[in-house]
Amino acid sequence: MTYHAQLAADGSLPLPGELTRELGLAPGDRVSVDRTGSTLFVRREDERQDAIHRLREAMRDYSVDQFLAERRADWGE
Repeated sequence: MTYHAQLAADGSLPLPGELTRELGLAPGDRVSVDRTGSTLFVRREDERQDAIHRLREAMRDYSVDQFLAERRADWGE
């Protein structure tokens, strides 16, 4: 879904109320803004941290030695 917002005179970008309600955002919640070219990506910081945590958990028992052994097997060494 596309939402529209207008840049305020002070440079802030208020998010549409409908969007903040859908995302469960409340005053004081933190978000991250990433830019790729002229495209902005806004995400809740806790979601980013959750993703990092899930990745760390998935890789917890995966060692560099294991990774290198798998690559050597892929390369036929």
